[in-house]
Amino acid sequence: MNPNSNFSRILFVEPGATTNVFHCNVLNDALNLDVGIFCTAMLDGAQRWLNSVLGTPRFSANYDKFLRRYPKGLPPHIVGISVIG
Repeated sequence: MNPNSNFSRILFVEPGATTNVFHCNVLNDALNLDVGIFCTAMLDGAQRWLNSVLGTPRFSANYDKFLRRYPKGLPPHIVGISVIG
């Protein structure tokens, strides 16, 4: 954890672990998040960010240096399976 954080740790509740939803709770000094809600929020935020920067000079200049998906691997490291790198 970041030493400047207000929390000692982050606890993720897995989908289907309970019929209740536990999200954005502080339990003692730990932040509790529902992993499904967290992932959906992260994906939504990433999509909004991408929509806001797509086509800008900075994005265009740096996009080729970003991660790529290689459906058949990235030789010589990994071959025959999908990898992101």
